Amino acid sequence: MARGRSNTRTEITEVALELFARNGYERTSLREISDRLNITKAALYYYFPSKLDVLRALMQPYTDDAETWLTAAESDQQMDRRDLVGGFYDLSVRHRKVLRAALADSGAMEALGVVEQVLSWRQRLHTLLIGPTPGPQAQAAAVIAVGGLLDCTMLLPEPASEPYREAALQAALRALDG
Repeated sequence: MARGRSNTRTEITEVALELFARNGYERTSLREISDRLNITKAALYYYFPSKLDVLRALMQPYTDDAETWLTAAESDQQMDRRDLVGGFYDLSVRHRKVLRAALADSGAMEALGVVEQVLSWRQRLHTLLIGPTPGPQAQAAAVIAVGGLLDCTMLLPEPASEPYREAALQAALRALDG
């Protein structure tokens, strides 16, 4: 069966995401990806010149979405803490597969050069939640709230369902108000 160009590219990224999440970026080879798709390694190189390019294609929707959401949150003076933690939670749920793959192999994030970007996003979100000059208690609360929300999207069985989402948001808000 012949594949179209966009279908093959999509299939490559889907298989790569699955393998990166299971085995880690470093332990997954382009040969494994091509074998799984029953295409030659040369065909894979036609779509992605390197494994890093595959990872970049996987991460790009997340990085674009995160930057767009955070910029919008920073410009919306009406957004309260609940909206902020809810928006971050929903963003993380939307991209949980790629985030799980990235967490499975932090070297992948480093290779891609997005570690500093992600840390910057976290700091921007913390500033929105606790202000620009928080004390140690507020800083710790923001780290726990945001990190806990991210963990919930990875560990809860149905993080997109309303009961789990609401429980995660309530816990984050309690941490912030603590």
